[in-house]
Amino acid sequence: MTLDTARAAADLWCKLAEHFLEDESSELDYSDFVDFAEEIGLLMQVPYNPEVHGEMDVEPGDRIYVMTDLGRLLASHGATA
Repeated sequence: MTLDTARAAADLWCKLAEHFLEDESSELDYSDFVDFAEEIGLLMQVPYNPEVHGEMDVEPGDRIYVMTDLGRLLASHGATA
């Protein structure tokens, strides 16, 4: 794991801990997740292009979330036992 991926994982952990422990929330919805991931550089919003993104249930030009290079790198490590 690179230093960038370790930092991103640590940042996400801190955001989740803050959300669940400090804010005393017991739920994490899609909006919370994408906000956290976008803030720490794991996701970004781009205009939807069917030629690039494949078929989706959105109109061309609508904003969608995609993983950043860092997000893809972190995801490539997967969960470890």
